[in-house]
Formats: sequence, structure tokens, C-alpha cells
Amino acid sequence: MTDQPRDPSRRQFFRAFGQQTIRGAGNVIGAADQLRRGSTEAANELLGLGLGDPRANAARLAAAHGAAGGAVVEPRSRTATAEFRSPYLLRDDALEVLDQRALPQTSTVRCASASEIAAAIVAGACGSGPVLGQIAAYGLVQAVVAARARPGPARHAAFMSAANTLRMARPTARALSHAVERLTSAWEALPADADRGDQVAGLRDAADLITAEQIQHNAQLGRLGAAALDVGPRDRPISMLLHADMGPLSSGMIGGGMAVVQALVAAGRDVHVWQTESRPSLEGRRQAAHQLAQADIAHTVIPDTAVGWLLASKPVDAVLLRADWVCASGDTVALLGALGVARLAQPAGVPVYACATRAVIDPATAAADDIRRPPAVPDFDILPAAVITALLTEDGPRRLPLDPVSS
Repeated sequence: MTDQPRDPSRRQFFRAFGQQTIRGAGNVIGAADQLRRGSTEAANELLGLGLGDPRANAARLAAAHGAAGGAVVEPRSRTATAEFRSPYLLRDDALEVLDQRALPQTSTVRCASASEIAAAIVAGACGSGPVLGQIAAYGLVQAVVAARARPGPARHAAFMSAANTLRMARPTARALSHAVERLTSAWEALPADADRGDQVAGLRDAADLITAEQIQHNAQLGRLGAAALDVGPRDRPISMLLHADMGPLSSGMIGGGMAVVQALVAAGRDVHVWQTESRPSLEGRRQAAHQLAQADIAHTVIPDTAVGWLLASKPVDAVLLRADWVCASGDTVALLGALGVARLAQPAGVPVYACATRAVIDPATAAADDIRRPPAVPDFDILPAAVITALLTEDGPRRLPLDPVSS
């Protein structure tokens, strides 16, 4: 087990940062309307997709959205082992993804085609969470950019081939398949006589919108999830057990479950996170703990095999899991080990929450048996509704199974 001490000065900085992020997310996502009107340039600047100077962009956004005192927080100095960055950057001719297998060291993989992006997903370089939807969306944009010199029918064939390749890269990631479905619909809705530039711009707008919506949904999940969990005793830190990475590297900007933690901190609550190591991927140690340390959240990394000891000997107020696909029945696909964690928590009286934004909730799929799953050694669990207390979503907590009317 690895304990990470706290630094009060950094805690104060990230507490202020968390307040600004959660309070300002609604303003930032006002850009979604611009995206719907086709303002790709605005989206590029807003979402920080590798274009322009980030510091200058931050200053313009702070001025536009009325940041307190007009102040712009300077970025922390970069180091070899602790820098934070987006899990991907969009270049003119390629998508550059952070190789999450190499963390905490910084290494990137340059993907100039949909097949290269799919290979990075299969190899685990891109992680396994909802951020794969954003990466797949921009991968389809890249496929059309790469085929822009071809005649119309050949471009269409290239797009459809790329869509199928990306969809199969991780069949258990609902955010990925959902993004492919949305980009395919956007592609098919383009005018038959659209030129190459309009096709790229139309797909880029659709991909930008997916990213903007995910930021908004993560922020809302964090705010509403924190309100639901801020019910424990006030004389000690809130103790939370997290399984799988739920920070920005896996869930997109702001993060999923980590947004809940940061919202609690922003509200003035002390929080201690018990982060599972998530074997065999070591996702907890390599990715989640890396981001918890950067946000100065007090945490302890434990192996999955120590969860029983933890629940028997320490106060734990809630378990948070990352949902990668939620079916109408309540069957929930989550990182391998999640089922064991949930089954240990249930008899201990500890509520189990699965963090799930709209991109992974799929009321059209009845049960997990309907999801095409690879025959290789599994890297996921299927959790029945009975072991999950509720979903934490951007619309607030939701019980399982899903209500087909409200969904």
C-alpha cells in the first residue's frame, strides 16, 4: 500500500480550481450552441485541442466568462513525472494520444489514421474509459482528412471502413460505439454534393460537440454526485473506495468519479480516497493515483485483494466504480475486479455507485449478453443491477434497472 501525504498549499490551489471548474462549466459549455452552429474554430480554442497558445487561450476565456478579478492561473511547471496533460491532442494531420501505459513518464503515440488509433486502443495506450468516445470521433475526422484527395465514393468507403475498425477496437466501451454512431449519422446527413472541406468541417463539428457535451456531463455528475454523497459524519474525512481510473485521462476533461471527489473538496469537505490497483492493468496505480496526486487528494493505493481487509477494518462511506456500458436491465460493464469489490461492499453495508454519463447509458440494449464481447481473456466485469446502489449521472442518482420511459 502506498500513502500520499498532502501539501496544504496545493490543496488550497486545487480547492479554488475545483470551485472555478464546477461553477464555470455551464458557461464554458455555452459553446455547445456555437458548435451546433458549426463554429469549429471556437471549439478548438475552448477545448484546448492542441491549437494555439493554451495560456493565451485561457486568458481570453477568463475575460469572456468573467473570471474573478480577471486573474489567470499560471500553469504549474512541467516535470518529467508529474505533469498533467490532455489524454489526446488534435494536430492538423494526426491525433497524438498520451500513452497511458508509460505513466507516470510522459510518452505519446502519433496516430495518422483510424487503423493506427484503433491499434492504440487495442494496445491499451488510450486507456479504457469514456474518453475513447472522443478519441474515436476525432479518429473518424482523421479518416476523412486522410482520404480527402480521393473521389466521393472512395471517401465514403474509407469512412465506413474506419467506423467499423474503431467500433471493434473495444466492443465493451459504449462511449466509443456511441460516438461512432453519432459521427456516422453526421456523415450520412451531409449533402450529397458537399465538398471535401465541408465534409471534414461537418464531422469536426460533430466530434467537437461530443467532447463539449462530455465536459458538461462530467461537471454535472461531479456536482450532483457530491451532493448525494455529502451525508457522512463531519468529524472525519469522507472515505471513498474507487475502482478504475475516473479522472480526465479516462473520462475526459474534469473526470467522472474524480469530479465527484473534487466537488466535495471544493465544498470544503476533507476526503480520503482508497484507490484499487486494478490488476492486471494497474490502471489505479498508473493513472488514477497519478491524477489524484496532481489534484492533491489524500489517497492510499491498495491491491484489489486488500478490499476485504479495508471494508472490515476501516470506515468506508461509499464505493465508486466507473461504468463503461449500462444496459436497460441494469447489467453494467466495468473494469475487471469491479464485481468482486461490489460483492464485498454489499454485505458490509457500503453503498456502491457506478459513475455513468449519458454516453455509456444504453437503454436500447436489453442486457450484457447483447454486447459483442471479445473471446480473449476478459478485462472487464459484468455487474448485475442488484449489486449497484445507484448510478451517479449528470441528471442525478438513478436506480437500476433503467426506466424505459424516462431513458
